[in-house]
Amino acid sequence: MTQFSRKAELRLSSIVAAGHPPIIHSIALKAGWADIEAGKPLHITTDGADLWDGEASVPVTPGADPAPATVALPMMGIALNTPQAGDGSVLALLHGCYRADAVTVGGQGLTQAQALTLMAAGLYPEDSWGG
Repeated sequence: MTQFSRKAELRLSSIVAAGHPPIIHSIALKAGWADIEAGKPLHITTDGADLWDGEASVPVTPGADPAPATVALPMMGIALNTPQAGDGSVLALLHGCYRADAVTVGGQGLTQAQALTLMAAGLYPEDSWGG
């Protein structure tokens, strides 16, 4: 049987913070993706989204262009849902503010270098905009 729709509850406020209007897109998952969970940063390329390993030197294009709803690649994002087996995409915050305590790399809070990398990509911790 083909599954045409699935209802899943998303609590965006657990990750997305106030302070800057968010840009959220559904991003295709890279073949062989693993361990993507809500609140984990993503590295997004033309091959799709994959878990970011936390390297602060990752090359990224800042933000997304909200007018035509296009995404310049490569870029960073933060997963807003935990994809299940068989899912082909993940919701990702591409630009805006996030709750710093909700975003982790390797089970740890972000380092200053990692936070700066996300900021360079247009993703800001909640306190940077007064949110």
